[in-house]
Amino acid sequence: MTPGASLLITYKTHTLRNIRAIIKYFFAAMLKVIRTVGMTLSMYFVTHVFVFVVLPLAIMVSYVHKDKIPALKQWFVKILFFIVGKKLEVLGSGNVNPNRAYVIVSNYPSFYAGFALIGAFPRASVVAHAFMKNVPLLGQVLARVGAIFVQPGRAGQGKKTIELHLSAREAVPSVIIFPEGKRTPDGQIHLFRRGFISFLRQTSHELLPVTLNGLYRLKPMKRFFIDPDAQPEMVIHAPLGRTTVSQMSDEELLAEALRIIASVYRP
Repeated sequence: MTPGASLLITYKTHTLRNIRAIIKYFFAAMLKVIRTVGMTLSMYFVTHVFVFVVLPLAIMVSYVHKDKIPALKQWFVKILFFIVGKKLEVLGSGNVNPNRAYVIVSNYPSFYAGFALIGAFPRASVVAHAFMKNVPLLGQVLARVGAIFVQPGRAGQGKKTIELHLSAREAVPSVIIFPEGKRTPDGQIHLFRRGFISFLRQTSHELLPVTLNGLYRLKPMKRFFIDPDAQPEMVIHAPLGRTTVSQMSDEELLAEALRIIASVYRP
């Protein structure tokens, strides 16, 4: 074989490989576009239909069979993630003692963050933004399941609301709080506010840090479509017991909670 013929064969081989790689990349890109569009449409349309069917049912159940609310919460959250083609992986479940009450604090990466925690801790109350109380159906359901509505930005208002909630109940269940106060706009974990410490100091609850991973990538605040390659994950850390909490200042608790949650965080 002449050198020229050998070069021609090599050239054709490389060209064929490049064409195959381009075709493979094209079909992979098209498949991702189809998955993204499908999941996004599912989120916007199926979720809304589901919500307007399920929430009225949840309201009725909460009046008739209040003991079924935790199971209904878990079912609702599983369906919500199923709609967007995802299953939330939970790590560290062994760190939770069902006979103890916790102040559960977590980063706030996405709209799905609250639902993820409600599904994992169905008997816990949720601290929610005051405007949620006025959302049709959803506000009624949150109120029925013991949500605590606070107005961020008003000096002392959140603390007063928490104190009122504590005084009105004989037994205070675990409570879910997002110390950042609002969803992250950039995927980073931002400084924590002190609200959860006020709750912690007035109860015998332990502090339970939780890290939510992959939810920012799934659906951040400023993006309208779902990322089909996101991998939602919840990491439940070891709790900080009452002895540890009592020995720490407010500033130390803020720093330690943030450090633990950020230690394994990925957007």
